[in-house]
Amino acid sequence: MAFELEFDETARVIRVSFTGPLSDEDLLAGYHALHRARADCGPCSCIIDYTHVTTAVDVSNEMIRKIVGMPPTGPQDCPQISVAPADVVYGLGRMFQLLSSETRPNLRIVRTMDEAYRLLGWSH
Repeated sequence: MAFELEFDETARVIRVSFTGPLSDEDLLAGYHALHRARADCGPCSCIIDYTHVTTAVDVSNEMIRKIVGMPPTGPQDCPQISVAPADVVYGLGRMFQLLSSETRPNLRIVRTMDEAYRLLGWSH
């Protein structure tokens, strides 16, 4: 698994894009990288893009709960949108959203980048 971080300074959006298989270690490494990036960039929106994750997903419920218990990567008033087209990743995202609804009220899980852009008020 690889992931890439991009920051659009004009739009104030960090995008984390995962590619390939997804494991507990990948998810945790992505969380830490996003946490550091949001600390460096200041308040901004975030898109976590799982569009290019393969069907090889090995993420445990325990890892989801572990990350739920960790501090959010950014302020509660900054939108964070996960784009998860695959059913298994979408399901994991929804589990994370439900378990962390009190600490991450602006987290949304969507199926497409177009939906993410609409939530951020962009027209594409």
